[in-house]
Amino acid sequence: MRLLTGPAGSGKTNFVLDRFREALCARNDAIRLLVPTATMAQHLQNRIAREGFVFRRGLIQTLSGFVENWAADLLQAPDSVLYLVVEEAARRVNRPEFAHVVHMPGFCASLARTIGEFSSAGCDSARLAACLPDAPLSAAFLAVYEEVDRELSERGLAMRARRLAHAAERIGKEGLNGIGAIWLDGFHALPDPELGVISAMGRHADLTLTFDGLDSRLAAMGFREECLPRSRPSPAKLLVKAPSVEREVEE
Repeated sequence: MRLLTGPAGSGKTNFVLDRFREALCARNDAIRLLVPTATMAQHLQNRIAREGFVFRRGLIQTLSGFVENWAADLLQAPDSVLYLVVEEAARRVNRPEFAHVVHMPGFCASLARTIGEFSSAGCDSARLAACLPDAPLSAAFLAVYEEVDRELSERGLAMRARRLAHAAERIGKEGLNGIGAIWLDGFHALPDPELGVISAMGRHADLTLTFDGLDSRLAAMGFREECLPRSRPSPAKLLVKAPSVEREVEE
């Protein structure tokens, strides 16, 4: 797996787009360009289309949309459902630490957001239990979190991190349905769930990731770093002094 690094303006995105264009010219559609947001995907689709290329829009898509092909059998819990599940779980667990606030909608909403943040970082209730800090409310929070995970599992639902882990497992076993090259561009943060998917994809395709730099997690995954130099020189600085105060005001 290749890791393209370099400062802003070094041409990482242009490098990826050049490889994408070369594949289109070779009539190769076993490729994917994956980006973090739908807005960026649409921008790149339009950019390549304006250059005269005809291609399926799915060749450029979000990582979430791409992963959906391997996670569709595990439904994601909508935010509204997660809130209701958290509300029910908090009341069912009935921890004394939360007794005075558990009936308040704002508390349950805050609890749902916090659980969502933990999940997005790849920390489910089992992982949190293994490294639970010694804090006043940690045990109470964990009890609610475990109940939420149990309830979602019984309903056949999951939060995003679990769906990504499920997709990574399926990709690792089943492959990528013939996709031979994948480029990932525009990512500035990659939590563990996303890295699990990327690692699985890298075992079945020629994968290139643009990123800010090589860290220990990427190195452990086997990425080879290629650092692109800055392609644009720093602008020259020129100090101009007006001959008079009046001229300075005019300027």
